[in-house]
Amino acid sequence: DELQSDWLNHINKIGITAGASTPDWIIKEVFKQCQSRA
Repeated sequence: DELQSDWLNHINKIGITAGASTPDWIIKEVFKQCQSRA
């Protein structure tokens, strides 16, 4: 919910990083959200 689509305007590539304690489902959800807004 904190990721805003206007942050990704005119962006061709992004990097996603996470700490070791970040659950995989959160990383995957962020990835899916970025893909859907591309």
